[in-house]
Amino acid sequence: VLKQLSSFVYLETGIKPGSVVEHTTDLFTNIGCVILMHRDEDVLRKDVDRIRQMEKDNAFFIYKAQKTMWRSKSSTFGMSQGGGHRRVISTENPEIFW
Repeated sequence: VLKQLSSFVYLETGIKPGSVVEHTTDLFTNIGCVILMHRDEDVLRKDVDRIRQMEKDNAFFIYKAQKTMWRSKSSTFGMSQGGGHRRVISTENPEIFW
């Protein structure tokens, strides 16, 4: 998307497909920088506004969720001693996952 902006000149980033991206908190954790340039100030402002909106929307990347496996403190997801499945969620014991 950035490279399609009318004022786009150059993008410097170390982020590649498959990279783990952390939330940016300062200059040391930023994802890179983009250089924009255009003769028409309105075009430049529009492109800067688009980038700022992408920052707010966290829309620079397409994220792939990592597989997360929930584990309980007991053998809830395994087989019980009787050979059958155990109940995973219970209103009688809701802290089973915590």
